[in-house]
Amino acid sequence: MTIKTFLSRVLGSEGNYCVFAARSRDNRRVQKFYDTVDEVEAAAQDLDADGYDVYFALATFKTTENRKADNVHQLRSIFLDLDCGCLNVLHRIEGEYYHSGVSQI
Repeated sequence: MTIKTFLSRVLGSEGNYCVFAARSRDNRRVQKFYDTVDEVEAAAQDLDADGYDVYFALATFKTTENRKADNVHQLRSIFLDLDCGCLNVLHRIEGEYYHSGVSQI
């Protein structure tokens, strides 16, 4: 799957798209809005080539003022970001809770 195909499937089809990028070596942060998925893809590739970690907003926005909830235009996908230590995964087996490593689940 191409980057453009992925973005087209998970992002809304209308509104302003937002890309955020951070680079740890000089603590720089960039946030920009784009009109098309093609522009998002190009910007992400350019920022990545410049050493940034690149992220995209899950929503599209009515304006380019901010990424706040009241400015959301479309939201097609919802993602879960589960941050948990490998040895602290909690799961339920036969009514009781156990901690185990991810590799054991």
